[in-house]
Amino acid sequence: MKSSFVINNIEYIVEQTIENNFFVGFKIIDNKIHLCFPIGYELKCYNESDYKESLRYLYKTVELTKSIEFDKDYDYDKENEKIFPMNSYIYVLSDYFSNGMYQYNEKKYRNDSKGKINWKKTFKNGFYLQDNTPIYLNTVIQYNKRETNIITLLQLYCVCKAIDFLVFFGEYNKPYSELNDKDIKTNINYYNNLIDTEFRNTNNDKKKLLLMNIKNIINDCNASDKYIRSYGTKCYEYSFEKMINKLFGNIENLSDYYPKALWNIEERRGIPSSNLREDTIYLDNENTNVYIIDSKYYRYGIDNIDSLLPNTKNIYKQIVYGDYVKEKIKRDGKGDYKVYNIFIIPSNHDEFIKYQGNAEMEYLNAGGEQQIVYLLLINMNSVIDKYFNEKCNQTYKLIEVLGKNKN
Repeated sequence: MKSSFVINNIEYIVEQTIENNFFVGFKIIDNKIHLCFPIGYELKCYNESDYKESLRYLYKTVELTKSIEFDKDYDYDKENEKIFPMNSYIYVLSDYFSNGMYQYNEKKYRNDSKGKINWKKTFKNGFYLQDNTPIYLNTVIQYNKRETNIITLLQLYCVCKAIDFLVFFGEYNKPYSELNDKDIKTNINYYNNLIDTEFRNTNNDKKKLLLMNIKNIINDCNASDKYIRSYGTKCYEYSFEKMINKLFGNIENLSDYYPKALWNIEERRGIPSSNLREDTIYLDNENTNVYIIDSKYYRYGIDNIDSLLPNTKNIYKQIVYGDYVKEKIKRDGKGDYKVYNIFIIPSNHDEFIKYQGNAEMEYLNAGGEQQIVYLLLINMNSVIDKYFNEKCNQTYKLIEVLGKNKN
């Protein structure tokens, strides 16, 4: 069931992420902003401040996927969907409140005896000779005239648009804008040409970046209403993995623990195969335990349907991970560690971490705890809040829950 709220006269509609093919992020349809939150995340409907915090978290967690370059190309329907330039809105807004209005520097000239002389223009004026030396009476001075122009007006229009869309970004007073949506749609080609000309004529990299982002915004605002403008990801599992690793892991170079295989083909030896990859490892050196955590961005924590549990292949791979890590720790001279294999799945349960059960491979003798994979559900709201606010390891809570239930 959809819910909605209004901030700054803009309607926000909360969609079901699962129904949107696991898309997480923002979609703008008919000037209404549709929100797809991560699996398990529950929007707290208390007040406007809570709404803004949730919007801020939505943006920041999507950025986790994009910032680590795991995000795949979003499969946009070329007929009716475009990318919403979220970061252009953020850049223009930040630049305006840091640096003020865009100033157009135009070179001006006047006849004067004081100032920076432009000799090229001065040479064209008359002179007289004194002791065979040319004396110029009408020297031409060059100076820069800073003035507001159409690009400044476009900047102010973009700033106002950014304040409307980015209510989660901060509290800002709108500047006065002479331009409106109709002006943009009517003169879009002229404005684009104007920005392109200014871009070519400036050597200031910061100005170039501002001009580029202004252009992105005016073209976004010119998009037909038939288009859905989207900013988000269908690969949110990487954001989930990154947060879980921060909350529960303590190994910086995870690649050292990746199981590896080598091919021997004909005369060639030691050809590396692709590695299996663990998400998170926590080494408890005091108690000689190692916790190997695989983050599964699955629906099971919401729907509680058995078919949505990790399959046998996932379980077997996790046990292989455990066996490899156990042997590596031995080779590193740290001793014989007990391995705990764990799946973590997002949920909306009240508890931060909830023990759900375990899986065990039949006819596989990996030994003791190592052949068991435990399933924990984790509250998605708490994951996001702790990742961005508490910024401290939470493994002790996971170990406590596991210790109470694993037997």
